[in-house]
Amino acid sequence: MQRTENVALTVLCLIHQNDNYLLQNRLKDDWKGLTLPGGHIEKNESIIDAVIQSFAN
Repeated sequence: MQRTENVALTVLCLIHQNDNYLLQNRLKDDWKGLTLPGGHIEKNESIIDAVIQSFAN
């Protein structure tokens, strides 16, 4: 029985101001539509840095 599993860590960021929410309109075929901004967490990257990086792309 294998005791390890490969995982992909991701972040999503909810930004709310008054009655407005920031959403991303994804155009890629693998996941189209509105979603919260976010992305993958790279090895040795903090969650905060991953959120900041998601806005840089």
